Amino acid sequence: MGVSVSRTSKSVAAATVVVLSLVLGGCATSQQKDTPATTGVRSKTGSTKNPPTTPTTGAQTPTLYAATYTDSPLGQPGYALVVNPGSTGRGTMGGIAVYQYQDGKEVAFFSFHGRASSLAPFTLSIKGDRAASSATAQVTVAPTIIIENCGRLFSPAVSNAAEGEAVPSAPPSCTFSYKLAPSLPPSQPTVATNLTATPAINAGLLHEYLVQNGWLAQYGSDISLDPGTTYVAYDPQTGLNWAYATFHYTGPDTDSSGSPDVAMQDGGDEGFFYQIPNPKALPSNDDGWVMVGVAGEPRCLAQSVIPSPVISLWGLVDPPECSSPN
Repeated sequence: MGVSVSRTSKSVAAATVVVLSLVLGGCATSQQKDTPATTGVRSKTGSTKNPPTTPTTGAQTPTLYAATYTDSPLGQPGYALVVNPGSTGRGTMGGIAVYQYQDGKEVAFFSFHGRASSLAPFTLSIKGDRAASSATAQVTVAPTIIIENCGRLFSPAVSNAAEGEAVPSAPPSCTFSYKLAPSLPPSQPTVATNLTATPAINAGLLHEYLVQNGWLAQYGSDISLDPGTTYVAYDPQTGLNWAYATFHYTGPDTDSSGSPDVAMQDGGDEGFFYQIPNPKALPSNDDGWVMVGVAGEPRCLAQSVIPSPVISLWGLVDPPECSSPN
């Protein structure tokens, strides 16, 4: 049976999910008052302050800016939707749904994209979740985004708990709060586009891989990226940079649970990553890269959260066993 990112064991990255925001059309024209902000997801190196958020009611067409929805207080387990504007105009949105563990690591559930042309319910296209390929969502002026019947999408997230952490249950609420954006998002390509795996990107991916496995101190000098195995691309539907990389261990033999020789078997040497919407917003040794799963065995990218246009762009093909029903 193939293992997708949304069903991996808890092999996930230290989260640096940045809390930016989302604006509904007309919000920016009213004077804002400071209100208690819903706290965001903690980064490895610190936290970020949320801007005041007093939405204006009456807007009929959402204008989506880069955002993170979350009902999780700082440093606490919980669910979040990392949301970005799409490329086809007002109302388009996309991103990734994640769960953050107490230790700050994340697991991915699914990536998504859709268009909210009004405040009415609209369809999200979903990738990476076996339960569904679409869901109904709604952006409101509350300010919230609601995913209907999303319990089936979020549970179970992980097939086998790892490192002593329990499998997260479905979220108690499928209504996620949002915050106002500090500015318009930067312009991006309108088609899936390969990015150069620069030394800085490679260093960030390697750092995330070491941190999420707890190997930075003990095995940091013994694990490296396999040359030529790093794939990086921007996807306009989700509004995120994505990466897939393979790692190599050259240190002494290890046989203890969670050690490289053991954990890097069966696809544990291949990681899936996304980059937070604004990696420069917070200090980070990994430049905003978040690891949200491993490839598993066999590696079935078609079942992962990585957008299909990105997989096609990379020219990666799943093995035949990924098509088997079990």
